[in-house]
Amino acid sequence: VIGAGPAGLAAAYHLRLMGYGVTIFEALPKAGGMAAVGIPDYRLPKDILNHEIDLIKRMGVDIRFNSKVDALNAADFQKQGYAAVFTAIGAHVGTKIGCKGEEIATDDVVQGADFLRGLSLGKKTSPVDKVVIIGGGNVALDCARNCLRLGFKDVEIVYRRSRVEMPGSKEEIEEAIHEGVKFSYLTAPVGIVRKAAKVTAMECVKMKLGEPDESGRKRPIPIKGSEFSLKTNMVIAATGQKPDLGLLTGKDKGTMTTAWGTIKADPVSCSTPATRIFAGGDCVSGPATLIEALNMGNKAAKSIDAYLQGKTFADELSFEGIDVGQQRDMGFVPPAKSGEVKFLDLAERLKGFAEVEGGFSADAAMKEAQRCLRCYRLVVWQ
Repeated sequence: VIGAGPAGLAAAYHLRLMGYGVTIFEALPKAGGMAAVGIPDYRLPKDILNHEIDLIKRMGVDIRFNSKVDALNAADFQKQGYAAVFTAIGAHVGTKIGCKGEEIATDDVVQGADFLRGLSLGKKTSPVDKVVIIGGGNVALDCARNCLRLGFKDVEIVYRRSRVEMPGSKEEIEEAIHEGVKFSYLTAPVGIVRKAAKVTAMECVKMKLGEPDESGRKRPIPIKGSEFSLKTNMVIAATGQKPDLGLLTGKDKGTMTTAWGTIKADPVSCSTPATRIFAGGDCVSGPATLIEALNMGNKAAKSIDAYLQGKTFADELSFEGIDVGQQRDMGFVPPAKSGEVKFLDLAERLKGFAEVEGGFSADAAMKEAQRCLRCYRLVVWQ
C-alpha cells in the first residue's frame, strides 16, 4: 500500500483481516494522511486518530515511514514479494491561484495544504498583523481558524463567488464567522504586491456571477474598473489540491492519468489500466471526505482479494428478508429532539487547539440511541 492516509489504512485493515501480509510505504513521518496533517486538532483530536492507527499496527500491518515511492512499477514490487499494489497517495499538492507575483517563492506566500501540514509536523509559524486566505473550501476555512489560534490579528478569506456557492461545509463557515474570520465575497486576486521582498498587499477585482459553468455553479466574471488593493502581510492560497503524480513514469503517465490530473481507476473495483495496481482515495476522486476515502479503501481490499483469488469482483449490497422476532404494534411514538452537542466557549477555543465540538455524555448518548429513528423496521446490511 502506498500512502498511510484514510484510504490506505482502510485497505490495509481489511486486507489484514482477510489474512494477507500488508506493508504500507508512507512518505511522511506519521500516518493518517490529511486526517493527520490536514484536519486540525480542534476538529479531529489526534489521540482518537492515533488510537485507530495503533490498532492497525497491532494487527501486524507494517508501516514504513519516511519512505516515498519514486516509481510505481508492479514488476519491481513483485520482485520484492508483493502480489498487488494499492496506490493511495492522496492529493497534497496545492493548485495555483493564477495571479502575478505568485511564482516568487517567499515564506509569506504559501499553499493552504502546506501550511496545515507544516503546523501538524511542528513547524513554527510567526503570526502577522494581517493574513488573506484565497479560497472557499474546508482547507481555506481550516487555515483561517488555525491562524486565529496562532495569534494572527486580522484573518480574512477572499472568495470569488458568493457565500451560497462556497464549497466549504455550512457548519465550518458559521463557526469561522463566530470565531472572528472576515469574508470578502465576489472578490478575486489579481496580483501580489511586495516591498523589500515582503508582501504588503494583494491586488483584487470585484466579481459578478454569470451563467453556470461546468461545476454547476454560477461563473464569476470580473467587473471592469472595480480593481482595489487589500493590505496584507501574508497570503495563503487554498483554492484546491491535486495528487503528486511523479511516481507515474513512462507510458503509465499517459494511460493512468485522467484529464483532471488524478489517477485513472475503475469506480467499482479500484483497478487501474496497469496490471496488479489498484488506486483509491483523493488521488483518484480529488479532495473528498474521510468517509469516501475509507469506503474506497474497503472496496479496494475486496477487489484485491478477488483478483488474487482469481475471482470476479462485484461490489453489491445484499438485501435479504430476515425474521426480526416477535413484532407488536407500538402505536404512536412521540418524536424526540436530538440531544444538543456542547461547543467550546469562544474565549476558550481561541486559546489553543482543544476540540470545539464536544460529544455526548454517557447518559445523553443512551437517550440519543433510544430515540425512534422512524426506520420502519427495514434492515439493510452489507
